[in-house]
Amino acid sequence: MKLDFNVLLAVYFVSCLVLGVVGLWGLPEDFEVEPEYISGMLTASAIVFGFWAILIQTKPKERIEKWRYEHVFSKVFFVSFGLLIFSLVAIYFAALNKLWSATALYVCLVSFLSNALFITMVLYYSRFEKS
Repeated sequence: MKLDFNVLLAVYFVSCLVLGVVGLWGLPEDFEVEPEYISGMLTASAIVFGFWAILIQTKPKERIEKWRYEHVFSKVFFVSFGLLIFSLVAIYFAALNKLWSATALYVCLVSFLSNALFITMVLYYSRFEKS
């Protein structure tokens, strides 16, 4: 039985949301995250996102791989790009003290984990799975 990509994506993001709520629930109101941790998480996410340039630079010629490239990889790329932008917006609001810094760190963590998961998935299908 093959699972639909959208179902897997929804399960992943719901589990991230649940883990975030559970993780942030018991923290005190005056809890502050050091800026170095947020910066490090954003940098790691940006580095992993940079691997997309390597994968996107060459368009495959075979029919199945070309379909994957045009439909699946592009969808995953824009989700990763959107999460990177969402991380920047969260850091912006945390810097303005409109958002809790622990929430900004969590958003950067989800962005990093998502980028790492998606790039691993794309590398698997583009390099190792030849069907």
